[in-house]
Amino acid sequence: MTVAGVPQSMTRARERQVLATLVSSRDAAVSADRLATDIWGTDAGHATVGLVHVAVSRLRSLLEPDRTRRGGDLIVNTPAGYLLHADAADVDVWRFEDLAHEALDPGRPPERIVAIGEEAALLWSTPYAGLDAPGPQRHAGRLRELHADLEVEHGRALLDMGRADAAVLHLSEISTDYPFREPLWCLLALAQYRGGRQADALETLRRLRGAMAAELGVDPAPATLEREQAILRQDPALQARASPVTTATSPDDGPRIVGRVHELEVAASLLADARTEGRAQFLLVAGEPGVGKSAYLGALEELAAQHGFEVVVGHNHEDDLAPVLWPWLEIVRPLLAGAPPELRETLEPMVSPDASAPARGGRPLRTYDAVLDLLAGRARARPLLVVIEDLHCADTATLQLIRHVAHARLRVPIVVALSRRTTTPLAAPLLDCLAELSAAHVVRVRLDGLTTAAVGELLTSVAGGHTQALDAFVTELTGGNPLFVLQYAGLLATHPHVEDFDPTTVGVPEGIMDVLRQRMHHLPQTAIPVIVSASVLGLTIEPEVVAALVGAPVDDVLAALDTAVAAGLAVEQGSRYAFVHALARASAYGELSAARRVRLHDRAGRIIEDQFGDGADTAAAIAQHAWAASTLSPAHRERAAHWRARAAGLAAARHATKEALDLWRDVLASVPTDSEAAARAHGGAAVALMQLTRLDEAASEIEAGVAIARDLGSWDLVAELVSTLAAVGPWGWPIHGRSRAAFMGALQEAVPVVSERSRALLLAVLEVELYHAATRRRRGEHAPLALALARRQDDDDLLRRVILFLLVGTTGIWSAQQRLALVDELFALEPTDDLLVGALLSRAVVEWENQRPDAADAAMERCAAEAGRLGIGAVELVMTWWHAARARDRDAPDADALLEAAMDLHRQSGAIGIEDVVWLAAARHAAGAHALARLRAAPPPRVQTARLLVAHVLLEAGEEAAARTVAEEVDWSEGPYAGNLENLCFRLVVLAGIGAPEEIRRAIEALEPHRGRTVTLGAWADHCGVTDHFLAVGYAAVGDPRAAATAADAQQANEALGCAPWTRRSAALLASLAPEPTLGPREAASRGQAGSQHGRAP
Repeated sequence: MTVAGVPQSMTRARERQVLATLVSSRDAAVSADRLATDIWGTDAGHATVGLVHVAVSRLRSLLEPDRTRRGGDLIVNTPAGYLLHADAADVDVWRFEDLAHEALDPGRPPERIVAIGEEAALLWSTPYAGLDAPGPQRHAGRLRELHADLEVEHGRALLDMGRADAAVLHLSEISTDYPFREPLWCLLALAQYRGGRQADALETLRRLRGAMAAELGVDPAPATLEREQAILRQDPALQARASPVTTATSPDDGPRIVGRVHELEVAASLLADARTEGRAQFLLVAGEPGVGKSAYLGALEELAAQHGFEVVVGHNHEDDLAPVLWPWLEIVRPLLAGAPPELRETLEPMVSPDASAPARGGRPLRTYDAVLDLLAGRARARPLLVVIEDLHCADTATLQLIRHVAHARLRVPIVVALSRRTTTPLAAPLLDCLAELSAAHVVRVRLDGLTTAAVGELLTSVAGGHTQALDAFVTELTGGNPLFVLQYAGLLATHPHVEDFDPTTVGVPEGIMDVLRQRMHHLPQTAIPVIVSASVLGLTIEPEVVAALVGAPVDDVLAALDTAVAAGLAVEQGSRYAFVHALARASAYGELSAARRVRLHDRAGRIIEDQFGDGADTAAAIAQHAWAASTLSPAHRERAAHWRARAAGLAAARHATKEALDLWRDVLASVPTDSEAAARAHGGAAVALMQLTRLDEAASEIEAGVAIARDLGSWDLVAELVSTLAAVGPWGWPIHGRSRAAFMGALQEAVPVVSERSRALLLAVLEVELYHAATRRRRGEHAPLALALARRQDDDDLLRRVILFLLVGTTGIWSAQQRLALVDELFALEPTDDLLVGALLSRAVVEWENQRPDAADAAMERCAAEAGRLGIGAVELVMTWWHAARARDRDAPDADALLEAAMDLHRQSGAIGIEDVVWLAAARHAAGAHALARLRAAPPPRVQTARLLVAHVLLEAGEEAAARTVAEEVDWSEGPYAGNLENLCFRLVVLAGIGAPEEIRRAIEALEPHRGRTVTLGAWADHCGVTDHFLAVGYAAVGDPRAAATAADAQQANEALGCAPWTRRSAALLASLAPEPTLGPREAASRGQAGSQHGRAP
């Protein structure tokens, strides 16, 4: 780092991390909280925020030693946080990025690319070396990708210049850094071939193939294999670049737009590549508002149609009036007519105007896959161009589906052309979408302002002949923005003598908004109220709606709209109109007072409802208008809440989960907190949160809704809200050990007064609640009645859900055989989708309880496959824990690594119970005092079993004093009968090591009814063998003669389970119980506890 030309050393790691995070967040402010989290992790407390401020202050002193005021010019304070305000030329990684993007921009001459590559090489070094903050590391990954792409493009440019030897030298130097980057190695082979080194070219590709087979176990891509074959047959096409595809840049060839010759060549080439290569191509057009993105895409559509492509177009809207997935609805609807019946069946609910229920399958992944199949099938019959405009306005669901299409890498002739505005900040969903498009090798076209010559051509097309001085004037005024040029040309067209027009004689507007307002006020006075009122409807203008809005005949409205078209404020769209641009609509909307706006929105919503009904395609618009008018009165606020709730339901039905959650939050903010509407909104928010796997928040929403319904005495609503828990399977409850007394009280009050159907569901949920409350009191008493009621309802769906809940609720109280029969009954009912995933998860657990490990593994693997197919992310965490537990069962060498991976995923997912996971990991990773060392800074666990587990590990290591210290923190007050099975087991073995004989006997008495059962922590996180081992340890501690036989039974059962660590423990215990006169009962039990770090007998 240099300051004022003098090298400076930054020795403090904290300041380096802060500066690196600010650099990696180029042009975006970073809050102090985020800086603290990035540097100190998610456990960063309030005090660390103060340390961030100190670090920033020191950085300012270092970077700006001569500053004269508080703060600084380089690191500035903004409402959003700290911002590094520097020129790109002064920050190496920024300059490198800019150079790389320039070189990768299509159409750059090879000489310029080589010059850029040489300059960038001087800037390149390992990015953010020695820094591990998340932001810099993510940026480093992007920089490395850019570096690789730039080096390949540099080599290609050398080859295009005829410098094959230089290309070989350049590519050879970097090939070792990217051993599996096939395009780089293919280009190196091509350079060698063109340099007369055919044998070297073949050897290069042979090395690539060998490395991929040895390291990755895969073959190279078809394109790489084809390159090798082309070299072998000395294909003439290898000697020179392919001739460019004929482009439609002249009137004879096709569409023509001003000043975009090169850009249309890129588009034409992409269409040709899609046809010849038979794979999906992606085009992203970017530029400022009005620069001509839509005109360019329109020209692309014409060009594609001329070359035999089918064209479908979808539009995003800058207002919130369109329903979610709107561009995809526009695309899918025309393609669906000729689709196979199974695709129509899957997609009809998505596109139906009265969609009100989730699409078939209940998961977006199935719908998205159906869209992929629809596009691929259509493209196989005829090349397909899919155009989606204005990604910056797209909802999250629309962007997710675009990502899905990009990720699929379709092998059909399809071009997906997209546009986005460069002046709009990139939100996280759009960033994720752009990242996936980059991985799919999207071709980027950046549209900038027109040249003076192109501006002159555009002015002539509208206003006629004029002076060249006017061209220069308008170019400087508008920056060459075509929209601005056209609108200024519209002003010129009203002048009687354009050819000798002096622009300096007219007050030129300061900006485009002034131009638009001036054009508007040149309209007839009768037209202005129509245009202004129409602006509340959004970009699209329905003449009939506007007529009802202003109380005028439709013919008068059409006449006014025609004058707006002539003035360049609007355009015709079939039988409708639209504002020419969002800026035009914004300028008209700005003419309205706040009082007038809200009333027009109110009228607009009611008119749309009267004229078009309340179907899925109109509900979003009605909801937005009602929301804008909600401040008029309490009745308007109630209406807004109703429509917001309707829009939320529709968004959820189309899998736009984030949008649905935001809408439910709006409802909760606008209705009385003790109303039925609030209760239902809590339920809707809970469903959305479950889909987002934010389960603890979802549980809180259900509790809040149930509490309101209970206070209202609305027991059917209580049952309805509780049934929400059935939406995502058995993983939707809070952590084991958490008591929800008020929630359970509401369920118990509702049970006697609801229908039998609802009663069956409530009783089943009560069993689950009692299980998660970690108590044995009253457990099991509701299950038989719940099952009986569900069986006699003649409702298979209800019975499936009740059984699934009872498979959770009866854990530890029904025998393994009873639970296996329940699982078999569930599968006889043929569960599907979410319920099938829950059923398979339950089968895996129950098969393990029945000591059938192979069947348990098979069920869990099938569960993972179904969850992956449906996109149920919550199951990934379960699977990770299961694999970690099974690795420990087998003494697998990667057991520790899998445990760490499970703990990391648990922490990253935000799942509840991380405190207990940390204690489990400490117990399984390290013996004795080493376990305590890992827990020195850990938060206390939420369940008692975690403490008992660590105390057990300490006893095994012979560290009784330390075990007693840990055990002192255990809450023994609930008595030996409270808690779950694993709690009873570890309570017994800990007492066997440090407790009084009477305490041990009470613990034995509590565990004896469970003899022969498997013991598992957290249902799937850690397998602990069978209860017989724990009983044998207890028997040995009190001198019970049954100890040896019980230990032998435990050894046999643990061996059959394939649970190696506990097999060793049982074998060591059995060996210690052999007659040895020198050993007393307590010593024998202590030897049974002994073992190494992983439970291996000494």
